[in-house]
Amino acid sequence: MCVNNDHTELLISFSNLIDKEFKPSRKNKFQTCYILSKIIYVIETGIPWRKLVCECNYTTVYKKFKLWTEKNIFNNIYNKLRDEYLDKNKSNQLFIDSTSIRNIQGREEIGYNYADKHRKSTKIHVVCDKNQIPINYEISKGNIHDSQFTEKLMENVDYISNKKRKNIKLVGDLAYIGKETEQKLTKKNITLITPCKKNSKKDRKKINEKYNKYPRINVENFFCRLKKFRAINCRYVHKKVCFESYILICFIIIINKYNKYN
Repeated sequence: MCVNNDHTELLISFSNLIDKEFKPSRKNKFQTCYILSKIIYVIETGIPWRKLVCECNYTTVYKKFKLWTEKNIFNNIYNKLRDEYLDKNKSNQLFIDSTSIRNIQGREEIGYNYADKHRKSTKIHVVCDKNQIPINYEISKGNIHDSQFTEKLMENVDYISNKKRKNIKLVGDLAYIGKETEQKLTKKNITLITPCKKNSKKDRKKINEKYNKYPRINVENFFCRLKKFRAINCRYVHKKVCFESYILICFIIIINKYNKYN
């Protein structure tokens, strides 16, 4: 997913969206397309900013990145692209899951992950659809359980049900099982589909057969695409805001690629 001649169209479309959102007071020496290509190169390769090779100094690229994050440019672009995608594609299947990111130099939203030898990590919670498009996300510490974020992730997904979509089905793993969450989601016309526990007294065959009908591998494939960016696979960024903007840039690239080839 490196930025080369094959991805120039995606890069130009991304830079055009930034130009619409942010209008500087004076003309810049370097175009937004060039600065954006260097930002994406840092996210893809995972190199530190000081080792960035470019025509300008690396500080100019980093200052632009920092300015765009403070102005919420990437968040606004992601919300617009997501809303446009949801208007065109009407799918009632949603998939929820989380992945842990190994922390190396981060200072905010860090917790000890018991699954990774109690190393420091950060979690990314995502709700995506069958086309592996992220619809909502949350960032948390590595030691927080996944079930605590089902309500937060689905609070902002209410507009899907408002667009004449009934019987939305949310597919999750064993971590999302809970009576309270199921009751709250049913009030929003969302049915939670999870596998059955081994010690459950319910009919395990029927529940597991219903769960296996839905391809939950879409979330796993989405995380594989996300972790191809090395700056996200291992977290080197100190602040949560900068790491969140890294994630949003990756989301925008994924949505732009889908819009190009579909």
